[in-house]
Order: sequence, then structure tokens, then C-alpha cells
Amino acid sequence: STDFVNYAINPELSLDLSVKYGDGVAIFTAEGQGGGEDYTYDWDLDNNGTYEMLDGGQEQRIYGYDQQGTVNARVTDACLNEVEESIQYNIPEEVIVDPPTLVIAKGIFELDGVTPHDGSSSYLVMWYPDNMADSYTIQESHTEDFAIITNEFITVGTRKKFTNMPDGTYYYRVMGCNDAGCTAWSDTMAAIVGVLIDAPNTPTNLTATTLSESSILLDWNDISDNEEGFKLYRNGAEIADIPADSVSYVDTGLACSTSYTYILRAYNASGLSPVSNMATGTTEDCEVMPTPPVSPTGVSAIGISQTEVEISWTDASSDETGFRIFRDGTQIADIPTNMTSYTDTGLECGTVHSYYVLSYNNYGQSAPSSTADATTQECQQTTTTPPASENYVQATLHSPAYLHALDALGRHIGRIGEDSVEIAIPGGIYSGLDSEPQVITIYNPQSEVQFYFEAYEEGTVTLDVEASENGQTETYTFKDLNVQNGTVFLVNAGAASGQLDLDGDGEYEQSISGIMVVEEEEESKTMMYVALVAVIVLIALAAVYLTRKRE
Repeated sequence: STDFVNYAINPELSLDLSVKYGDGVAIFTAEGQGGGEDYTYDWDLDNNGTYEMLDGGQEQRIYGYDQQGTVNARVTDACLNEVEESIQYNIPEEVIVDPPTLVIAKGIFELDGVTPHDGSSSYLVMWYPDNMADSYTIQESHTEDFAIITNEFITVGTRKKFTNMPDGTYYYRVMGCNDAGCTAWSDTMAAIVGVLIDAPNTPTNLTATTLSESSILLDWNDISDNEEGFKLYRNGAEIADIPADSVSYVDTGLACSTSYTYILRAYNASGLSPVSNMATGTTEDCEVMPTPPVSPTGVSAIGISQTEVEISWTDASSDETGFRIFRDGTQIADIPTNMTSYTDTGLECGTVHSYYVLSYNNYGQSAPSSTADATTQECQQTTTTPPASENYVQATLHSPAYLHALDALGRHIGRIGEDSVEIAIPGGIYSGLDSEPQVITIYNPQSEVQFYFEAYEEGTVTLDVEASENGQTETYTFKDLNVQNGTVFLVNAGAASGQLDLDGDGEYEQSISGIMVVEEEEESKTMMYVALVAVIVLIALAAVYLTRKRE
């Protein structure tokens, strides 16, 4: 006989995908059938072709009103067979969206195959869904009070798998959210991985000592023997992870003149110790950076002679190295510290100048002071008129021209500048620019003197040049010279001729001879002598006439 053995044959893997609606929610359910069972469900909720929610369970939800679209689901069995299905949905319209109700994590976290230190520890965090939640936020911490959040996750499912978790204690809490807001946090659950050890003791006697403008020294007592390290917090923010068994740390890169508060916590795989006492430290005061000195104030300037201006100011700084004086925008002097005046020399008479002062030191110079203007004294004779003498030379000019005198030593009498005159030849007298005629007289000349004029417009000029020595006087007149603007005429005192530069180009084109002038007294004597001779002649003629008549 033959014995037959019946084998159970699993039907082909299939997926049943359905949707139902609640108040503002579409609830999708996937149910695998046949195949190798032990089903895993993946979800593509936004129909973008990517299963973004892997191992998402049999049920998923989409919240909102007046929403429609397509959802894709995929089931995988233990033999890695896969089947995909799609379904369309259309959530009815509603005016009001209510906030979600409180989501509470119920049940105990399942720990799956926890093996200390082998890197394979894993567990599943699960919670009951809330019908109004669009998504869930899960927080992880090493402390039950969640003082420091080590991780935060956002998911639309109702479970989160953690794998390869290091030894230690992990605390979790969850809240649900939708467009209207979020719930309060759920109850807290703990997962313990590996051999449970105690958290380290709190460091004691934390102190902060100032080291410099940018650093503070932290010291403490380490009263634990199982810490893996210390976490240091400055003003509430973690700034350093310090190795185990350390008892000090230098916080650097700080701002000067600033106070900081510190706390310290020891930690190991079981979590963090409570916080230490608070210590406050203050960095050293900021170094006062050297700066340039302050600008001088009260600057004034006054002309004290034809060639000098005195500048004075108030020294408003105590750290200057010196002062720089500027005339018309150009530096003219660098003088020592604590000075408050300076005399500018070598200027032309009757000229206006603008001055300002600045102070300086090794760190720069101040801004310029305010400006002060001053004018040198007018160009005019500053000596007394020399006494008359029998020895002199003199020139008399009838306009339109300016009269000048120049001796062999280069000293000058005449017009300089716009409306100023210079009298530099000893014994010289000048009648001035506005006199008519212009007269220059030089008593007891020390060298040969030349007279010249410069015509300032077209016209006729007459120049008389007189030289007297020991009572002997000679005068030559150069009468009615036709000139144009710029014409120059030059003649030596006592000479009978001069040189004419008609166009003023520096080339003398013509020699002009003067006419000697006879003094009126001599002319009178001559006329009297001529008259007397004439009378005598007339008397003689009369006598001759009478004698002949008698005969």
C-alpha cells in the first residue's frame, strides 16, 4: 500500500487596502493575506512614488478637511514577497478644525534582545493613536526631567524603532500635533539597555577664578568614581565635554569685563548627575586702547609784522607728543608738546593766510582744529624819513606807470603785490602809488641806483631823473614817451640816456636820450645878465646917435 502525506500550501500573497472616514480624517487599513505571513507594511501617503514610511503598521491616517488624493501601500512577507495596492480618498469638507485630544503613551516599551556593549540593542517605542493628530513628536533624554533633550523625532506613525542603542537609561515622551496645535506631553517611559549602573554623583564646590581679559578657570571636587566625563555649561548652554577624573577647566575666548555663570554635571551611560552649585566669574576689565590726542581748541592768528603771524591755541590734551602747524593747507612746523603758540616768519607783507593746528602722539593725530585767518601788516615805510642831504638821487614820474628804484645790492623801492609798496633801500622815500606825480628820493645812496617804470596802460609818460652831489645837480627829462601796457623804461641815476622795452618782453629795443634841465635860478641870472647887456648896448647906441646929431 501507499501512504500519502498532505502538505499545506500557502495561497499567493495578496493585499487588501481599504479606507473609511471620520470627522476630518481618512483611515487606511492594509491587510496581507497568504504568502509567508509575518507581514511588514510600507506606506506612500503622498503618492510620490516613494515609500517614506517603512514598517508603518497596518493602519495610517490622513487628517484634514476637503482633501483628496491617492495612497499607496506595500506588504512584504517573511519570504520577501511583495504586493502593492493603491486607493483613492476624498475627505469631506468641514469648516472648523478642532485641536487634537491628549495623546498618552500607554503600555510598556518592549525591549528586544538587549545585550550590553555589543552594539545590537534595540527596542520599540509604541503609543495609542489620537484620531485628530496629523503627526507625533517624540523626545529622548537621559534624565527623567528632560532637562537636556538628546534626540527629537517627528513621525506620522504610532511607533518608533531604536536600534544599536548604547548601554544606558533612555526616557521618552510623545505629543500629537495637527494644523490647530499640539497636545500636552504624554506620560514618561524609560528604557534600560545593558547592565544598569548608577548615575554619577554631582561634582561639588565648583568655583570660577578670573585669569585674564578672555579666560576664566573652573575648579571642582570630583566625588564620583564612575563618571565617563563632565559636561560644563556657561550661561545655560553646554560649552565643553571634559574627560573623566578632571578637576579643572579653562574657559577661553571670552569677552573682557563680562560676567559668566557656570554649572557642571557628571555623566555616564546611565545619564547625567544633578547639576552642581552655580559659580560666577568675571573676566578682567578691558584694556583701554590708546587713542590719538584731543584736538587743540581756541586757535587764533594775528599778523604782528609785515613778514610774521603769531598763532596761539589752547592745549586740550594731556597725552600729545607734539603739534603740527598748517598754513593754507600745508604743514609748516612740528613743535614740542605743551606749546601753545608759534610764530610763522618769512611771509610777504599784506598777505592773508589761514592756519589750523593738530596734536599727535604714537597712536595717531587728532582731527584738525578750527581755522584762523591772519593778514601780515601792510607793505609801507617803517623807518623815519631820512634827513635832507646835498647828496641824493631822485626820479619824478607822471602816470600812467609805476615808478621803481633798484640799487646795486638788489634792494628795491616801489610797488609789490596788488596795492602794496616796498622801501628797502636805506635813505629812500616813496610818495606812494596814488600820488601824482610819483616821486622816489634816495639820500646818500650807497651804490649806483637805477630808476625804471612799468606802464599799466597806453599813454604818454614823462620821467625826470635828478642827481645831486656836493651841491652840484644835474637833471634830465625824458618827456612825452609814448608807451603801451607793459612798456618798461630803465635809466641810471645821473645818466643822459635810458633804454626802452616797448612791448615788455625783456628786450630793450631803443635808446632814449634825455634833455638836461637848467635850474630856474640860473635861467633868471642869465636873463638878468642878457637884459643888462641889452640896456648897456641901448645906452651906447643912444650916445652915438646924440653925438652924430650934434655934429
